Amino acid sequence: MGLTREQVSSGYPGDAMAPRYAIVECDCGVLYNRREVSLPIKDIGFFECVECGKRLEIWYGRNVPSFTRLTSQGERKTNRA
Repeated sequence: MGLTREQVSSGYPGDAMAPRYAIVECDCGVLYNRREVSLPIKDIGFFECVECGKRLEIWYGRNVPSFTRLTSQGERKTNRA
């Protein structure tokens, strides 16, 4: 899907139920913190980049992602210069 992910330790070695974290980068350069949470019921959904509208992930199940934007396109371009 055009994503790069960097896994980050959950802080709970060997705990399968611990939240999992990753840094996700959209093709347009926006970074998101992605964590996975467990729900009591199954959920269907998708997440699209707020800058370019590209669909980054689709899910179905009890373990679903939650995204928080870390940087915008403009911030990434400024930091690279």
